[in-house]
Amino acid sequence: MLWPTKPRALALEAITAKQRSFEHLIGVSDTNTTLIAALAKHRVWQCPTVINSVGTAADFTSDPDLIFWLRPSVEGWRRTALERLSANDSVTQASQARARRRLAQIRSMHARKIPFLAGTDAPAGYDLVPGASLHRELQLFVRAGLTPLEALQTATLNPATFFGRTADWGTVAAGKSADLVVLARNPLVDIANTRSVVAVVADGRFFSSRALDSLRLRIMEVAGK
Repeated sequence: MLWPTKPRALALEAITAKQRSFEHLIGVSDTNTTLIAALAKHRVWQCPTVINSVGTAADFTSDPDLIFWLRPSVEGWRRTALERLSANDSVTQASQARARRRLAQIRSMHARKIPFLAGTDAPAGYDLVPGASLHRELQLFVRAGLTPLEALQTATLNPATFFGRTADWGTVAAGKSADLVVLARNPLVDIANTRSVVAVVADGRFFSSRALDSLRLRIMEVAGK
């Protein structure tokens, strides 16, 4: 990816050119009132990949989903995480300040009714396990001020709205296409409950709790665990 030297100016140019979404909040700052007003006016969707800038080394070391990723990658990520955990106070404080700024930025944009989409990017640093990292992304949206329902919608209804396919996707209703996740606990009470998966319906196939356990064991074998 080529990073622009003047991202804010290019962000306004992209809005003028009718770009419909921004990724990673590149060029977006809540201190640039002209840009934020333009994003709100034109309803330019944001896929901020919050996990890339707010996730911490401590999050990494306690993430239960690392067992599903390749051993060599996890070992490398773990070394990076431990280095960050042992970094001096100024580095730690700078990282925490950056996280607070990003969460406050999303909170401010959400208050302006700028719409959001969930996304976590590919493994590019550490602890970005595809699929599993989405749980943490939704938790970070809630930390930024979205309600649990609004956070869930960034991964369900909002993508359907973005693509103009709400007649087919985004909600559970007769005649619509959907994969379903059955949870043991209510994510509207605690967004972390999205991890309490007991069954899945994907491509019209039902996966029971036992079937999911078998899949997890197979993934762990492939990952070298």
